[in-house]
Amino acid sequence: MHEREHPVEEEIGESTEPGDHARLAQDCAKEALELAKHTQNRRLLADAYIWQGLTYSNRFFDDLEAARHCYDQAMTLSKDHQLEDSWEDIHTLKARTFRAGNVNPILRAWSQGSVGDKTFQQITEEFAELIVPKVWEREGRKVSRVATRLSMSPKKVRRILDRVGKHKPGGK
Repeated sequence: MHEREHPVEEEIGESTEPGDHARLAQDCAKEALELAKHTQNRRLLADAYIWQGLTYSNRFFDDLEAARHCYDQAMTLSKDHQLEDSWEDIHTLKARTFRAGNVNPILRAWSQGSVGDKTFQQITEEFAELIVPKVWEREGRKVSRVATRLSMSPKKVRRILDRVGKHKPGGK
């Protein structure tokens, strides 16, 4: 097989992990916000909050609380200024942050007291299988950061990730 037979793969880049682009966008939005804070330009700062909010509210992170905070900050900053150029973006952010029905059906059922024939221990384990992978993604796929964040052992974090197929046994 010739080395140049897969030129598309070469153009994709080093990683094909779905979260890599989302994490890169998050890093860029965070850096833009930090830089904008060092200026006197309220409109630039509002735009930086809008884009950070759009990043938080994407399908990968789906952090609506952080996105709402960014929306509130952008609206406060733009109170005396029109955001003509950012009108579409601010409305997209508003629509994403105030959407309904985004709660996992299992969590919704549990919040209504509907647990079926499961024991508390089974519910706890199922809850961990829902939450730990999400925190793992947000923490840059670092088991040690998840363990610290959730005050649990790295071994238990790995075991849960292995069970849901998110972590390769023996990996970090």
